Amino acid sequence: MDFTETPELQAFRAKVRSWLRENLPSGWGSPAKSGPRTAAERVAFAKQWQRKLYDGGWAGISWPVEYGGTGASITEQMIYGEEYARAWSPDLIMLGVGTALTGPVLMACGKPWQKERFIAKILKGEEI
Repeated sequence: MDFTETPELQAFRAKVRSWLRENLPSGWGSPAKSGPRTAAERVAFAKQWQRKLYDGGWAGISWPVEYGGTGASITEQMIYGEEYARAWSPDLIMLGVGTALTGPVLMACGKPWQKERFIAKILKGEEI
């Protein structure tokens, strides 16, 4: 298997890296930056960060476009994950149940009212 990045994938990597550099909270990932401390602060921060990802077009990187995601290829998802980790971006474990489990299950098996009620709000960080 050839893992050489095409010029398009290199441009995608640069776009992810640039967006994270410009949008991560000031000092994020450095030992001097302390994150939210209480559970309520962590949830509020996670929701705000998820919304920022959504507004920037980076939420739902693996979600289909028809559900508000980017429809990124597997390779693009891997590059995004590498760059997200490289930048020491915020941990999304608080919202991971919604974006990695509940949302995809609703897309595949949910009733229309459930999809309408939850999917967009999960992606925007309004629902956990």
